[in-house]
Amino acid sequence: MGINQSNILTMSAEAYIDKKASRTDFGYYFVGVHVNKRFSDNAVASALEEFAKAVPDNAEVVADFRTSTSVAHSYYYVQMSGTALVPKKDQK
Repeated sequence: MGINQSNILTMSAEAYIDKKASRTDFGYYFVGVHVNKRFSDNAVASALEEFAKAVPDNAEVVADFRTSTSVAHSYYYVQMSGTALVPKKDQK
């Protein structure tokens, strides 16, 4: 798994950085993460697992998480996106 699901946030990247600014002095790389999948069952759980796997391993959190789900012809269509914040100190 790329990231713990508890670190997938709906708050904006800017709000997260502002909240952490008083405790850290390093910056972040912003990485867009997007998943578009069709599922026949357990759509939300399966889609969230797929999304978490798509997040870079060294990401601290995913901010500004958004999801959209629709149903057609017995399938769930799930779109998820967010911004992974990767600390610059972790990049080589």
